[in-house]
Amino acid sequence: MKRGNSVRLTRAVVDKAKARPSSYFVWDLDQPGFGLRVQPSGVKAFYVQYRVGRGRTAKLDKLKLGDAGTMRVEDARNEARIKRGLAADGKDPAKERRKLRNSSLVSELIDLYENEGLYCRTGKRQGQPFGEKTKRYTMGRLRNHVVPILGKLNLCNLTEKDVETLFKKVSEGVTATGVGKDRKRDRKGKAGQRSSGSEGGECKAGGGDSAGRRSEVCGGVGAARKVIRDFSSVCSFAVERGLMVSNPVRTARVSKVDGERKSYLTLAMIKRLGKALDDAEQLHGVNPKGPDQIRLWLLTGLRREEGAGLLWDEVDFERNQIVLKRSKSIPERPLTPEALKLLMEIWRKTPKVRGRPASRYVFPAEHGIGHYTGTKRILPLLKRLAGLDELFPHLLRHTLGSSAVSAGLSLRLIGAILGHKNPRSTLVYAHVQDKAALDAAAPVASSIACALVSFRSDAMPCRAAAAGPPPPLVRPGQFVHPAASAPEQTARSSRKESSL
Repeated sequence: MKRGNSVRLTRAVVDKAKARPSSYFVWDLDQPGFGLRVQPSGVKAFYVQYRVGRGRTAKLDKLKLGDAGTMRVEDARNEARIKRGLAADGKDPAKERRKLRNSSLVSELIDLYENEGLYCRTGKRQGQPFGEKTKRYTMGRLRNHVVPILGKLNLCNLTEKDVETLFKKVSEGVTATGVGKDRKRDRKGKAGQRSSGSEGGECKAGGGDSAGRRSEVCGGVGAARKVIRDFSSVCSFAVERGLMVSNPVRTARVSKVDGERKSYLTLAMIKRLGKALDDAEQLHGVNPKGPDQIRLWLLTGLRREEGAGLLWDEVDFERNQIVLKRSKSIPERPLTPEALKLLMEIWRKTPKVRGRPASRYVFPAEHGIGHYTGTKRILPLLKRLAGLDELFPHLLRHTLGSSAVSAGLSLRLIGAILGHKNPRSTLVYAHVQDKAALDAAAPVASSIACALVSFRSDAMPCRAAAAGPPPPLVRPGQFVHPAASAPEQTARSSRKESSL
């Protein structure tokens, strides 16, 4: 080990290491024997160098710790420290790994993954741990679906056929329990076609707690795809740790990508939904936060948690946009005049303390400090009142997208409206200016907003959506945040007019 080629290994050092005609090591200054190997192909991996036993006569060997693209530097350094400790006690880490590989069960691998593998492997959050909700749902799917079917298999015996069996059984609902067991069949007679655990779904695939309690575990093709993707991550983690030679999920003949969802609401359905929302509030005593959440989802295309957990600090009234702080994709979303009007109405009804909202949430919980989560309880009532076969938050997002397509908008603009980051989401991804996205979203949201109130006696006739900028809600340069007092608005208007 050449000390001249040593440096304190960090993520920046790993990323900057360039490929050379022959492979080489960059050794860590902090942990002896810990290093980064860079191959001519550009592939990088963490290694540990050790001697089994004591003294210079002990056998010198190296062991791969994991892929540098997915393994955190600090995790690899800690692993190297453990391996060298085993070697100092006379145990060969390579032999111990082979022994573990030949004896470990899939269920034991999932235990290890829960403790050490729940972190992002790609993207801007690479190396960072999953969010608590993602951890809970991921481990719920693994424990409720994978462990009952494959849990007792040895890792060395796991094949593509086993993965295909897992997909088939989850699709057929073999592991489903409770609500998920008795789900209605779709028009083709296949159980559980609706993607369980998808955004807005009534039944979560493995949506229990981190302990894996089996409540409302869903089957179906959608659930199977999610389970397969989770299990693929587990197998990739095992390959990184040297517990498996290859990932059998990658070569298994199963569908890993969700199919195109064709469900959306027509304008006629939206009209019925609009009346149902008003009737639910006025005739059935429903908490207005639920209907308002549904209206916001429909007018903005926000994802379920983005809309339900929207913060007042994320609403930029002056720039007509929402800037999400916790979005998994593009944070900026255009705020159309109809959506802006809805949020201003909610603002006026929001309790305030010294001019500021009493809660940071647009839809605060009735009790506690979180956001309102009761909308799902009124969905059956709304479906009955509106005569709809299905109604869930992500359906409303799909409705906005399909309405945008019908209006002839380009996929680039639709991606900007919906906040798509992945090119596969809208096929084409490009940066779109805020004004272009706002102009694109306005006519679509306008037709939806008109349909929502078309049943009212004082409603204006609806016009077909047309491309082009929306009519200004206020005079340019004169918009004032709703928190501003009336005297402040008057003063600002006077200053503006005098300057003209």
